[in-house]
Amino acid sequence: MKAVATTIKTTMRITEFCGRYGGEEFLIILPQTDIKGAFIGAERVRTNIENTLFPDIGPDFKITVSIGLSEYKMEKDIDDVIAHADEALYRAKKGGRNRVEFAQ
Repeated sequence: MKAVATTIKTTMRITEFCGRYGGEEFLIILPQTDIKGAFIGAERVRTNIENTLFPDIGPDFKITVSIGLSEYKMEKDIDDVIAHADEALYRAKKGGRNRVEFAQ
């Protein structure tokens, strides 16, 4: 988990925030970033994690992540935004994993 958090942190811009949100989930806040920019950032995170090696576990051991995105708008409730991102996350997992999906 620490290696994943470090990879996310080194991928993010200084204005962005990441925190653990549940067991194996992270919540990343991308202020002043539209959904297209968030997709680019999420793909960068996904790729960097996929390319991270874990030599303590095994010489070729790698992990992948599924990412769900949702965009906050002023009229939306933050709990709804997070719920929509969670729905997109599960759609990414159902769609084959190691993917980024947008909230509908």
